[in-house]
Amino acid sequence: MSRLKRQSQLSIASAVFYGCGGIIAVTALTVFRDESNPLNGANVVVAGIAFFLAIVSLLLGEQFPVRPALFLMSITAVLVLALVVMSPNENRSMTNALLYYTFIIYLAWFGPMWFARLAGYLWLSAYCVTMAAKWGDGIHTFLLTLVLTSVALGELVGIYKRRLENDSLTDALCGVWNKRGLAGVLEREQQAVRRTRQPFSVIYLDVDGLKRVNDVRGHDEGDRVLREFAAELDRLSRPQDAVARVGGDEFVLVLPGTGRQQAESIAARLREEVTACSSSFGVAQFTAGESTAECLARADRAMREEKQRKAHRPFGS
Repeated sequence: MSRLKRQSQLSIASAVFYGCGGIIAVTALTVFRDESNPLNGANVVVAGIAFFLAIVSLLLGEQFPVRPALFLMSITAVLVLALVVMSPNENRSMTNALLYYTFIIYLAWFGPMWFARLAGYLWLSAYCVTMAAKWGDGIHTFLLTLVLTSVALGELVGIYKRRLENDSLTDALCGVWNKRGLAGVLEREQQAVRRTRQPFSVIYLDVDGLKRVNDVRGHDEGDRVLREFAAELDRLSRPQDAVARVGGDEFVLVLPGTGRQQAESIAARLREEVTACSSSFGVAQFTAGESTAECLARADRAMREEKQRKAHRPFGS
């Protein structure tokens, strides 16, 4: 029972989808049973498989991997297409098309958009060709409506998903990566190090005297300074670099393909060219065997050591 409480969006959506598919198959065998329907036997199998997959989805819960889930959904779409081919009448074939909306929403929400487009549009094309060949010209208006609404729905879901992802990964004040976004950037760079053996470094930055600005000039002025500082970092960094805000006045600059010596040079250049405010820097190169958190901690310590060594200049000087 404890496993059933640990569910993810993916496991719940999968269980609901397959559970509803099983219910539809059962009603086709009972409430809407047609003795002349050659698919009665197939519906028994479909119902059994659907309920089985619904149970498996719930049992896996948070451990349900995305790729197998997308693969299962693609296979399900192929099976539905087979039912369309074997369907004895036009209405049943058209009803099966309604399942496509759930396919495209599922794929666009849980998978990459390129895969949703590839699998979804292939299925849609195959369905339209099958229906046109089987039922003739009278079905064309229905197929056109299905294509237009399906494409629009899939693209809208993709746009909404990207917007949510961007909002959850971006700092609202400065428009750069937040802590969660930085974690994704560091994970990609860590994988790149293993794959290419190319180093990466991080620069930990802390805005000097921000508390005094907030106390004397107000938080609006402090926010303006932070926005200008982040904008300058982003403008002066290289295209492959990533800027993140990780605290009130703390930022991290991720430098792909960069060793410590080059990172020190970049930090020195930024110290001279960033004019929004003065700041303290700490540099660390990621080393094999450590975590990205440990690399960040070393850069943070280096930044704090610099902050202790230097005498604080008046803010903005």
